[in-house]
Amino acid sequence: MKKKVLACLVVLTMVGIVGSDAAFSAAKQVKCSDCKGKGGTVIAKNVICTWCQGAGKKTLSATDKMAKGTLKSTEKCTYCSGKGKSDQIEMCYTCMGTGKVDK
Repeated sequence: MKKKVLACLVVLTMVGIVGSDAAFSAAKQVKCSDCKGKGGTVIAKNVICTWCQGAGKKTLSATDKMAKGTLKSTEKCTYCSGKGKSDQIEMCYTCMGTGKVDK
């Protein structure tokens, strides 16, 4: 017995969604010309990471009152990727740090 594959195309219009005829447009995004798509500019290199204070890792702790103890977990710092230092970047205000703007 052959299985049949059914395809269904659902088209929603703004009339069906909100009950009125509303215009919708989607702008194409292109690389930001101010920051050249980087999202910002480097203002200082190899600055000690402010999130992990240069350790390259973060210690998370939680107190469990039922067990009367503290649970600790150590993980690599996500801000500096475990290096302990990172570049200080000033965000581009044209693209708000995304590196892309609407065309």
